[in-house]
Formats: sequence, structure tokens, C-alpha cells
Amino acid sequence: MKIQTLMTALVIAASGAAYAQTVPAVPATPAAPSAPARTMDLKPVAPAAQVVQDPVATPELDKHQAEQKKSIDKGVAAGQLNPKEAAGLEKREAKLDAAKKVAKADGKVTKKEHKKLKNEVNQNSEAIDKQKADKPVIDVVK
Repeated sequence: MKIQTLMTALVIAASGAAYAQTVPAVPATPAAPSAPARTMDLKPVAPAAQVVQDPVATPELDKHQAEQKKSIDKGVAAGQLNPKEAAGLEKREAKLDAAKKVAKADGKVTKKEHKKLKNEVNQNSEAIDKQKADKPVIDVVK
């Protein structure tokens, strides 16, 4: 009987439609007529497929990249970056986007690919900081 119950539970869990079983909160002894038996409500359980992280997801890198794009925009607005510098930094961001696309193309971002992308994000961040901190370039038109 236990094996059949376990197999049934395994099939239900694998199908993604698992629910917590209603279990009486009090023992099954005769209770006083004024005390109704208490039971727990059914609670849906997350399917196993939802617990596993997406193998092509790069939320950390996406967040850093979005912050870098904002930083470039703020640098242009504040006069810390001229249009030429901003274009160069945006070109680096486009190169990173292309590298992410290549890494995700096979359906999985490996640890090696993730490390390479993270290094590229860090290099871009350093380049942005360096360009924003340098002395402004004044274009002289003759």
C-alpha cells in the first residue's frame, strides 16, 4: 500500500498539479459535540519545473547593463560625456548584447560564458567611470 501511495504522489508531483493533503489538526478520537473537527485548507504546491532557474537567464548581468545605460545617459545630460565618448560606450554595450545573444543561442549560459560576460560588464563599467571622470573635451570649430 505504501509503494502505491508513493507512486501516486510522485506522479502527481511530476505533473505539476500537486496539492497539500488535508490533514485533520486533531486526533480522530470522538470529540465533544460542541467542538467541530478542524482541518487545514488545501494549498497549491509549486510544480518542480518552476523551482529550477531558467538556464539562459542572466538577471544580474541585465541589471548591471541597464544601470550602465542609465549612467551613460546621465553622463551625457550632465556634460561629463561628449557625444563621441557616449557613442563609444554604447558601442561597447552593443557588443555585450551580441555576446549575450551568442551565449544564450544554445539554450544554456555556461559558467564559463557567464564569467566572460560578467568580466565584459565589469570592463564596460570601468570604461564608463573613466570616461565620466576625465576632463571634458572641448570641440573647437574653426
